[in-house]
Amino acid sequence: MRVPSSLKSHAPGRARLSARAARRLTLPPLLIVLLSIWLALPAAAQTGGLVPETRQLLRETEEALPRIEQDYAGALRARNAIEPLREALRARLQQLERRQRDFDQQVARLGPKPAWDETEAVAAQRRELAALQAAFEAEYRPVLLAAQQSEQMWHRLTEIRRTLFAKRLTMNVASILDPIFWRDVATVELPRFAVQTEQLLRSWADYVSSHDTVEMGLALLACTVGLVLFVLRLHRRIAERARTVEAQAEAVTERAALQRGAIVFVMRALPLPLAALLFAFVARHLDVAPPEVDEFLTAVAIALLVLGTARGAMGALLAPRAARWRIVRASDDSAAAVTFMVVGALDLYTAGIIATSFQTLVGQRIETEIATIMVLTVAMIGLVAVGFRRLDRASGPPAGFVTLDATWTRPIVSLVCVAAGLCLAFGYVALAGFLSGRLAMSCLAVAVAILIVTTLDQLLDRGQASQTRAGAALAAMLGLSHHAIDLAGVALSGLTRLAVIVTTGLIVLAPWGLEYGDVNPFGDFAAWFATTDLRSGLGTFGFALLAFVLGIVGTKLVVDWMDTALLPRTSLDPSLRHSIRTVLGYAGFAVTALGALSLMGINAQNIAVIAGALSIGIGFGLQSIVGNFVSGLILLAERPVRVGDVVVIKGEEGRVQRISVRSTVIGTFQQASVVIPNSDLIASVVRNRNLANANLELRFTLVLDHDADVARADAVVVTAAEGHANVLKTPKPRVLFVRITEIGQELEVRCSADRFENKRQVRSDLHHRIAEAFRQEGLRFARYPHAMAALSTSAQAEDTD
Repeated sequence: MRVPSSLKSHAPGRARLSARAARRLTLPPLLIVLLSIWLALPAAAQTGGLVPETRQLLRETEEALPRIEQDYAGALRARNAIEPLREALRARLQQLERRQRDFDQQVARLGPKPAWDETEAVAAQRRELAALQAAFEAEYRPVLLAAQQSEQMWHRLTEIRRTLFAKRLTMNVASILDPIFWRDVATVELPRFAVQTEQLLRSWADYVSSHDTVEMGLALLACTVGLVLFVLRLHRRIAERARTVEAQAEAVTERAALQRGAIVFVMRALPLPLAALLFAFVARHLDVAPPEVDEFLTAVAIALLVLGTARGAMGALLAPRAARWRIVRASDDSAAAVTFMVVGALDLYTAGIIATSFQTLVGQRIETEIATIMVLTVAMIGLVAVGFRRLDRASGPPAGFVTLDATWTRPIVSLVCVAAGLCLAFGYVALAGFLSGRLAMSCLAVAVAILIVTTLDQLLDRGQASQTRAGAALAAMLGLSHHAIDLAGVALSGLTRLAVIVTTGLIVLAPWGLEYGDVNPFGDFAAWFATTDLRSGLGTFGFALLAFVLGIVGTKLVVDWMDTALLPRTSLDPSLRHSIRTVLGYAGFAVTALGALSLMGINAQNIAVIAGALSIGIGFGLQSIVGNFVSGLILLAERPVRVGDVVVIKGEEGRVQRISVRSTVIGTFQQASVVIPNSDLIASVVRNRNLANANLELRFTLVLDHDADVARADAVVVTAAEGHANVLKTPKPRVLFVRITEIGQELEVRCSADRFENKRQVRSDLHHRIAEAFRQEGLRFARYPHAMAALSTSAQAEDTD
């Protein structure tokens, strides 16, 4: 472009100035661009290998789909293989998107290309940015395409697993009552299983011999046996030491029981699984076992971890052999029965995992697996029946610290066992095994959750976080008060408890199971309970209704927790706590209602239009209700009348018990309740005895004999008032020498009660204390009828205040 003639005389000077300024201004951006290129080189190299690797894996997975569609474990392995590449591609896309934003900012700083020629430095920078943008596009598009393809394949494999899972559970194979099935298992499958096991052991020995790892295998076996013996010996010594300490302990507190429970949990949960994992790890790296045997050893370690966790949790919670250290309150017989059921169920469950994994290892047919599931399910049903019978016969005094009502679990467990038995009778063996396995794992999850929640309750949720070493150190480091640390501990306990409850719910409800090869209880929860499937199954209205019910329940739980755990530990007065609780409840209801309406396709704008259209009808038909609602919001916000205040309205006097958005409940001194619309409290004249002076002053008169020592009487009365727990320290109690009459010396006692409802009791207590103190000090009251009349008049005046 040519420079306009009007700018020719100034163009050279401006061009020189612009060139110098451009060189100074473009040097930092150029350095930034070069630095970003240098930093992007390793990532680009990584991307260069990431995309081909993803494409190769997706191609292999696509070719293997006909086989994967018939193999649940194969679909899981394929999805787990894609998972790290999928996450790496996501991370790489985020990096590239950040680079794109940097490019856009640099182009924005350069501005649009001018209509006339620009300086050479700016033009060079613009060309360099264009080249970098082209290189970026060449790198970004393959990554984006690979990420989309991996995401599609991941969801496809998840859908395959869902289909196979449902197909497996609903497959009708053979009834447990079928004698032909058991004849085939005994005469055909068991001999075949023995032959295949012998072949596996022979092939394992050949594998070790061919890899010259016989010596390593024998050394590994010896080391494993020695490690197991060492762990068992160490466990026995620690247990003996713990029993000695338990026997010497005089008084057992809940904190000490929790500490002992933590030690028991770790001692029983970790040793054997760690030994098994160590054996599997060493065997894999020393190459003394085939790859399929490594997978079996890993499954054994996981099964032992589940079993150890169950034994540790029940030993910590119920302590069948150490009643003094029991956390959950129960008798010895009940603790032994519950431990027998839970640990026995987990024993059978882990035995099923190991048996199923070994049958898969030897390549056994499905009939053997079906027979194994049948036997273990029947054993679990019988174990539960025996456990319930022992519970019915349980007797003895309960011991423990935490009281739990677990009676509601018995119908659920019984129903699951009956359903599993019916499934076995009608041939749905996989569904019976799933129900029994889910029952066992749910018991374990609930036991661990109780242990965690109890520990949190002891450490954080009792307003004593600042008394621990960590709490005191945190308060000193942050400069916070102990009260603030206690409140933070309560809030943290509530959040952690919510996380524990949600996690336990996912474990109980998620469609997972170790028997299906999946050790992650959360991997398929969102995919299994897909929102779209749930919406299509329930319908739009049903889905919105379900969301509304869940929102209301969640709001109630949160409000109840704040009302019982958090707000009572604050310095807020009861009326303000009531206002916060009420406002949060109605706010949660409003948010839940709006969310449910939005799920039905009704947005806030439509609601506003409908409300505007109905405003006239509301104004005439629902005027009083709307007026009371608005008045209730005003009462909760301004708080002219608070819960606990003593008020007089329209001839009714009493204490405010509850304030809602429609009405206020007042309890009279005649043991009656009066419901007053909120609009009357706003529009009428209300006499609030607590509003002007919440710290109510208490006055009463004493008439002493003429010979009494007034100074000593003054000291005695002040000491009695200051020693009362419900008399405020500020303003200080005082005694006024009012006058001397023919009756005697008249004193007026003034002090302040902490609450209006304590006023009568404080005055009665002070009368008793002062009378007893005067008797001990030899001080006498005036003994004339006029004095009694004066005291009676003073008391009546006090009652009317």
